[in-house]
Amino acid sequence: MTSNASLHERVQVVHALTQKEYDLLVIGGGIYGACMAWEASLRGLNVALVEAADFGAKTSSNSQKIIHGGLRYLQHLDIARIRESVRERKVLLRIAPHLVRPMSCLMPTYRGLTQPKWMMWVAGVLYDLFSWDRNWGTKDPERRIPATRIVNRRECLALAPDIEDTGVTGGIIWQDGQMKNSERLTLAFIQSAMSRGARVLNYAKVVGINAQQGRVSGVEVEDVLSGRVFNIRAKTICNAAGPWLETLLGSAVSGYKEKIRFSKAVNLVTRSVNDVVALGLPSRTPQSTGRRLFFITPWRGLSIIGTEFSVHDESPDQCRVTQEEIEQFLVELNAAYPQAQLKYEDVLYVQSGLLPVTDPQLKREFGQVDRHYHIWEHAAEGYAGLISVVGVKYTTARDVAEKVLNQITGRKSKRSRRIPVYGGEIEDLDRFMQQAVAQEPAFPEAIIRRLVAEYGTSYSEVLARVDQEDALLSGTTDVLKAEVLYAVNCEMAHKLSDVIFRRLGIGTLGQPADETLVECAEIMAAALNWDDEKREQEIQEVTELFEQLRGVGV
Repeated sequence: MTSNASLHERVQVVHALTQKEYDLLVIGGGIYGACMAWEASLRGLNVALVEAADFGAKTSSNSQKIIHGGLRYLQHLDIARIRESVRERKVLLRIAPHLVRPMSCLMPTYRGLTQPKWMMWVAGVLYDLFSWDRNWGTKDPERRIPATRIVNRRECLALAPDIEDTGVTGGIIWQDGQMKNSERLTLAFIQSAMSRGARVLNYAKVVGINAQQGRVSGVEVEDVLSGRVFNIRAKTICNAAGPWLETLLGSAVSGYKEKIRFSKAVNLVTRSVNDVVALGLPSRTPQSTGRRLFFITPWRGLSIIGTEFSVHDESPDQCRVTQEEIEQFLVELNAAYPQAQLKYEDVLYVQSGLLPVTDPQLKREFGQVDRHYHIWEHAAEGYAGLISVVGVKYTTARDVAEKVLNQITGRKSKRSRRIPVYGGEIEDLDRFMQQAVAQEPAFPEAIIRRLVAEYGTSYSEVLARVDQEDALLSGTTDVLKAEVLYAVNCEMAHKLSDVIFRRLGIGTLGQPADETLVECAEIMAAALNWDDEKREQEIQEVTELFEQLRGVGV
């Protein structure tokens, strides 16, 4: 695949973006924009995508890494959402087998009126009925989702021995999907679109939407890295800028009135508190009892705990999490799971993002998140051809893209349900892993398995850049220096934060060692011609980001 990464190639991409009119321009490189570009390119459209920061750098990367099958929608008897979620879970397990895998989940049942076993049994029966086709077309047995199962008290406590056992009668077990790295899945959709001819540019901020005679004609874009301003012409524009969607509309579309408000969603990455199954536990503090559920998922040797919601009335750029908020989150979590005894020092990383709110006046302190995505056109405001999309779940982004492109093209297509994303052309992941290990005897098995799990079939492109005499990145046990080069040369990484947080993902496990940051910066400096001042600036930015993520100075 042609790389857009180096500065020279970036200049070429900017030039190419100005040379023709595109069938579709996508604003936003989160999971919704990425899926939109992939869906459109699959249908033969000339597609361009611009992202103001890095791909998937905001809400799309701040998920609990779960591909939901819709079990939670049973409480509203929202069968349509269940069916949609079951289908999309199956699709993602099939088209991105290296990045999405099944994960076992357990929710304890209790004596009395709180999650009694009989209620969970009914829920399991109904869910299995509504998801009867969950494994149709799934060839790899490791990708098949079993039926839900009710377990007794002994088995429940064997799976989760540290939970408060008072009143526990058993539990319900089901499987959902889990992403090891949601950032790389977003990038895989971007790369898939590029492989079909889409022109893609990160650090390209839309500063204006152009219209003529009541119809959009293109956008004005600022190259954040160079400061250059240029225009892209397009017949149709999809605004998938997430929480920035309305900021853009308010400044660019005359007559636009606010339609959506957002809630801040926060997850904590902590030391491991349960490494067997994902665990759902009801809250137990007086102010939140019965009104929320903690979900604790084992992830890369750690735990992700979520989710805390609160209405966010400020600019999306002001989405911050304070140390006070983190500590209050831990108070409530420790009340629900006393044996965890988590402290502020146990929090290694904080995920935060903005999601649309159903009704800002309803349960304001919790910022109840909408269950439904939104798609609307702006013809009535004098901008025919402009479509805005705001989603609520990572899981259903591909489905929403399919619906939008059906609307734009006037024809239905299901191709993206079957075609693997970039790196995902793998029918049997375990067999592919074994073959990769056998073909690369010069490398430890653990490294090859991790590379396949991150890059899929393109893992060999990373290995081709390895200097075997000095392969490992300082301060790590299984990350290769070649991955930094690959990120710059083939994955459009321009900043140290792109590599640390989203290409390698080592930053999402907590702050790396100073030597790791320094060596990453040195490799990037050599590849991108940074001087000493620029290199130190990039290191300082990443260090400040870690402080900000843990509420320091906020």
